[in-house]
Amino acid sequence: MNPALSYLQVLKLRWPWILGPVLLTLTCAGAVLILYPAQYRSAATVQVRPPNDNLGIPGSSEYAKAHAATYAALATSNGLSARVIARLGLDLKPEALSDRVTATHTPDTGFISIAVQASSAEQAQSVATAVITELRSTVISLESAPDSIIPRSELVTVTPPQKPLRLWAWGAPVPVVLLGVVLVATFLSSLAVVLHESLARPKPDNIGQPKTHRSQHPVSVSSPDVPAKPRAGGQHRRRHSR
Repeated sequence: MNPALSYLQVLKLRWPWILGPVLLTLTCAGAVLILYPAQYRSAATVQVRPPNDNLGIPGSSEYAKAHAATYAALATSNGLSARVIARLGLDLKPEALSDRVTATHTPDTGFISIAVQASSAEQAQSVATAVITELRSTVISLESAPDSIIPRSELVTVTPPQKPLRLWAWGAPVPVVLLGVVLVATFLSSLAVVLHESLARPKPDNIGQPKTHRSQHPVSVSSPDVPAKPRAGGQHRRRHSR
């Protein structure tokens, strides 16, 4: 029989041994999830680009792309975080809020991904919105030319702050973590069942072979060419009979 089919039959017969540990692990993960402090993350995408009136100017797009990395760094600065705290009335220090904000610039583009982590879903989304608002004001202030009404670049929102996701275990969403727990527990339980069945099976060399018992007394085999020697007891009886 194919070993793979044999193992599948073992797993089919021993499915309670697999389901039990999976449910136990999932229950423990749920208990830890309830006791673990909740953290939420809201993400958004913005773009640094030239205003509509400057789209036809040569080099305007390259200029905006070149400055996108700078504005991504400003999104996590303590100065911008201080303005966000003042806008929302948060009881936080600018350094603490800056640690909760991440801004990633996509190379060779004007796109910036902004994510905010907070202890509540409402706060995560409101802080993300305030960060984009303050960053837009910073871009307008820095890109405004004295001799022009139109700034050289502007910040537009591509994707507004999304519905916050609850995080757990290295910042991963809860559904992803629970799915990973189920997959790992299923794999380990199946592996334990297969190993147990493999060790419990008798070895193939001992199957169907009759047990042989060796005689404790040696058996003498006489060659047909050599005549057997008469016993000493028989010779004595013959002498006495004479």
